[in-house]
Amino acid sequence: MLHLDENFPLPSYQKFRPTVRQTSVNSISTLYNMHVKKDTIEIQVNGHSHTLNIDRSTTLLTTLRNELGLYAAKYGCGLKQCGACTVIVGGEAIQSCSLTLDEIQGREITTLEGLSEDDALMSAFIAHDAGQCGYCIPGMIMAATSLLAWNDEPNENEIRRALERNLCRCGAHPRILAAIRSLSKNKDEA
Repeated sequence: MLHLDENFPLPSYQKFRPTVRQTSVNSISTLYNMHVKKDTIEIQVNGHSHTLNIDRSTTLLTTLRNELGLYAAKYGCGLKQCGACTVIVGGEAIQSCSLTLDEIQGREITTLEGLSEDDALMSAFIAHDAGQCGYCIPGMIMAATSLLAWNDEPNENEIRRALERNLCRCGAHPRILAAIRSLSKNKDEA
């Protein structure tokens, strides 16, 4: 933290001027809100209905984070290639960064915040020390939750296939796979 005193005063033009980032973000937001047609949309997230006045082309990830305050899904690449934004939509693990609100109308959305705090998969991730930096973990858990919902006996190849769209840049994949395998009833092949 910068401490100011008489010996090191800030130039007068820097004392009360907002940063360039604050100025540009506020300006962009204002311009966006002035020129975008907004619609009233109802979405179901984590068992709750939300009515939003928002542009239909807004991505699900932006809506979750900016409108609903659900921050577990992360922005990673914006191209559906890293899996940091994975949520469950209608029972299927989907990357929310490229999915628009128009595409999810009438489908139930589940985020990490919607899972039980005593979720067995989260406990397995903790027990296997599966997270390193933690950025990918919400997406990994959501992809694994979707897999285990329709197949409670996945083998190694099925687990890998379910996670192939989720990247861990820290290299914690072996521990992540071990956590999911520990919940599989098919431990012979795992």
